[in-house]
Amino acid sequence: MAYDSEMNKVSDTWSRMRKTDVEELALYTMKSFVFHPTTPDLKVSHIIKDALFACSETDKFLFISDLGIRPTKAICHFHEDFAPFMTTPVLPMDLRPLLTSTILPNHLKVGFYTLKDVVKELNSRWLTEAEMAAWMRWWTASFGIQGIMKEQHKQWQNELLKVGKTHSGGKEVRLSSITKFIDGQMLRVRRPDDPLPEDTIPPALIQGLSPHAIPDTFGWQEMSIAH
Repeated sequence: MAYDSEMNKVSDTWSRMRKTDVEELALYTMKSFVFHPTTPDLKVSHIIKDALFACSETDKFLFISDLGIRPTKAICHFHEDFAPFMTTPVLPMDLRPLLTSTILPNHLKVGFYTLKDVVKELNSRWLTEAEMAAWMRWWTASFGIQGIMKEQHKQWQNELLKVGKTHSGGKEVRLSSITKFIDGQMLRVRRPDDPLPEDTIPPALIQGLSPHAIPDTFGWQEMSIAH
């Protein structure tokens, strides 16, 4: 297909050209395939559009993202809540009108972030300390205190904690091994160089979180003086 050929050329030159130039080239190609209403019969534009998408033998329709040319199914709509910890290619906000005018069929549409996307991201790499802290804030705000079914919350909690991993304070932290957090009196009496037990989340990762929300959100218990 002409569209695939032109978009692959753009993809090949993405790293060799200035970002503004290569984006302009991609937009030129994409706008050449935008469908406009036909007159006097609207059906003509629909027939041409359907024929274009029917030519493809796969479900990969190339489109522009902030990380280059990607299939639309590999791109997500930008959302500020996910930006601090997700590396999935996103559709720039200023290109949403172009995507609307292209009118992709349902099986090729750019999607929104899902919990499966977050699990995949956490499973794919070690998050930085800042990214992990941002993810914890998102999980607490989005699902820790809002009403979803208890069984669903537990299922996703287990999935996320099983794959989440980061580095903090010079050591590896796997969320699957965490069972405790420190706050209140324990946090005040602990010296910065005091070592933490392996099952305790580093305080830097939970700064700003309500200690009352942590047990329900993550299933962790506050460390006692005796412990």
